[in-house]
Amino acid sequence: MPDTLLDARLDVRPPWSATLLTGAAGEGELLSTRMRQDYLVRTWGRVWPAERWTEHFVRAAAGGTNRPFLVRYEDRLFAYVEVYLLTDSVLAPHGDWGAHDLGFHIAVIDPALTRRGLGTRFVQDLTAALFRQSPATSQIVTEPDIANTSICKTLERSDFRLVRPVRLADKTAALMRCPRPASGGMPAGTGP
Repeated sequence: MPDTLLDARLDVRPPWSATLLTGAAGEGELLSTRMRQDYLVRTWGRVWPAERWTEHFVRAAAGGTNRPFLVRYEDRLFAYVEVYLLTDSVLAPHGDWGAHDLGFHIAVIDPALTRRGLGTRFVQDLTAALFRQSPATSQIVTEPDIANTSICKTLERSDFRLVRPVRLADKTAALMRCPRPASGGMPAGTGP
């Protein structure tokens, strides 16, 4: 995928670091365990066995249009993030997406790191990284469950705005969008 972010890196800056998930030993088990936490079952619903997670990562590594990452905060597991091309996603029919526009999913997988402002800080840094890495991207979109008011507020604090609710196969999603800043800079709250 030329001129897009979809490669083996996610250029977040300290205190964050990101590792591409490829289906290596233990990755599927880690996500299977973490995604079974009550709050993630309610907001994500991906209660998959380890084998399904592993297959998902292997397919993505083989050249799919999504990239799954494990994000750390100061060397502590923080979140699962998946970045994808909007034109080849469940959101494709729900908007006028450019060929390089990106979407992402995020699940904070350490409950001890929730409700501390880290989600807002990370989404701001993630958004800045995506725009930095993919100069042809004009907008970044995400689609949390509309009932997940916590992430919707986090996204609003990170310059995402509600476009509209959309019905997807597994949820009613809040389609939220952050356009590339007109100045060519980064969204508010983010630094270079």
